[in-house]
Amino acid sequence: MKKLMPSKLVQGDLVQYREFPHKELHESGMSGLVLSKPYRGHTLWENYEAATMVDVLWDRPRSPAWGEKHICEEYIDEIEAITW
Repeated sequence: MKKLMPSKLVQGDLVQYREFPHKELHESGMSGLVLSKPYRGHTLWENYEAATMVDVLWDRPRSPAWGEKHICEEYIDEIEAITW
């Protein structure tokens, strides 16, 4: 098993979606709080290496398709820390 992708994200970080691949979510101003340490996510495809993920509590639901979920598993390479 490969090691987890290195992550600079830690529990308690404020995050937003990166512009790529989530331009609309990035521009929406959505922000979230990292709730977990990085972990190896699950995958539905056989022989596919699972990616490193964190749990994030978002300030609003991600999309109507996801229902009213505010806590989501997120790939660490699709979010970034908010810096002041």
